[in-house]
Amino acid sequence: MKYNLMPLKYFIDVVETHGFISAAKRNYVSETAVSSAISKLEKSYIHR
Repeated sequence: MKYNLMPLKYFIDVVETHGFISAAKRNYVSETAVSSAISKLEKSYIHR
């Protein structure tokens, strides 16, 4: 099974930088990409 750990990294970066914009800049992606990844991460844990 293949796992994508980027959503978890984005989540950690949001916590460390206190915001989605800072986390997005840290990872060279859009704020939307960070938000979408974290949303999918949340949904995957809710449906367990």
